[in-house]
Amino acid sequence: MPTPSWTAARYRRRDTPAYPHQRVSRLRKQWQPDVYVAADALVAALPARRIIDVGCGNGAKLIPLAARCPTIGIDRGANLARARATAPALDWRDHDLQDAAALPVTADELAGSVVVSADVIEHLPDPHRLLAKLRAAHDAAEVILLSTPERHLTRGLRDPGPPGNPAHIQEWTVRELGALLRAAGLAMHSIGLIRSHDRSDTVATIFVAIARTAERLAEVDRLLIDLDVPPRRGVLADLLGRR
Repeated sequence: MPTPSWTAARYRRRDTPAYPHQRVSRLRKQWQPDVYVAADALVAALPARRIIDVGCGNGAKLIPLAARCPTIGIDRGANLARARATAPALDWRDHDLQDAAALPVTADELAGSVVVSADVIEHLPDPHRLLAKLRAAHDAAEVILLSTPERHLTRGLRDPGPPGNPAHIQEWTVRELGALLRAAGLAMHSIGLIRSHDRSDTVATIFVAIARTAERLAEVDRLLIDLDVPPRRGVLADLLGRR
């Protein structure tokens, strides 16, 4: 039988993760960049009123999107402090994704929003709490975009766990994550794969779009299927850009 998180019974999770520090530097890899490319495109196409980033980290990928629409970044700890220091004029909110409280947003703020949770769920001891918060947002948001590493593509078919990244509690395969989402009441979704970071074109990250209706999901899928993503970024270009 699968675990309560819908990972394979033989898979071993990590009990205590390291804090996922995200230093601010343009020379660092940008993880899951295409989730934010998709969010930006969906705001224009749907249209949507706002982007809400649940687990925004240091805010580096959310900050550029504030030029298109209002944004709300939700996180806690040192990463949220970095986001506030980098862009103090933007809306940053402190929240523990592992407590039972609802997300710190109003129903009006959720209405017509694109909600992002990019590579967050694998850091959490109890993924069901995050999914319950997203399920509550689901009734008002236009679409929810969620990503997480695909375990088989990232670690190999027979990897027994725990994850190689010390900040990750557990990782899922495509099938496992789909089962977890359905169990959480987020059945109206489509799942694909995207590159993990902007220095490679290798796909190894699960990318999920969750919508309220089949019609909205089809509209989102049409955009995502034809989505143009930037070319991979090279270290040399970054170094030359600093001069």
